[in-house]
This record gives sequence, C-alpha cells and structure tokens, in this order.
Amino acid sequence: GVLTIGSGPEAGWRVVDHALAPIHAMVTLGRDGRPHLARPRDGIRILVNGAPMDDASRVLQPGDSVTLGEA
Repeated sequence: GVLTIGSGPEAGWRVVDHALAPIHAMVTLGRDGRPHLARPRDGIRILVNGAPMDDASRVLQPGDSVTLGEA
C-alpha cells in the first residue's frame, strides 16, 4: 500500500499547522521490502537527516530522520 502524509483530508496521515501540502509525501514498500519516501511534486520541502531530498524518491534506512515542511 501507500501511506500519504499531508495537511489535506485526503491524506492517510494528516498533519495540520506545519506548512504541509495537502499530499506532502508518500511512503511505499519496495519489492525488496524497504520503505521508499517519495515527493509527489517539485517544490515540496522534505529533509532527510537534515539534508534536502533532491530526488523524487529515496530508500529510507533505519534511524533516518525525516522533516516534512516544519514538522
């Protein structure tokens, strides 16, 4: 499945008041069983371990810290 995170009512995990887009990020499981974090469009602020996520998606590792907007 896909976990959608954002501020809109359509988000599976809704976070309000933190400068998030209605759908700010998506988390999926790859065929290898590892979680993948994806940005639905350019211009959305996502940090992984304090660094901007430049690619449209990336594999998350245990212990990674994710910042979405100001959350």
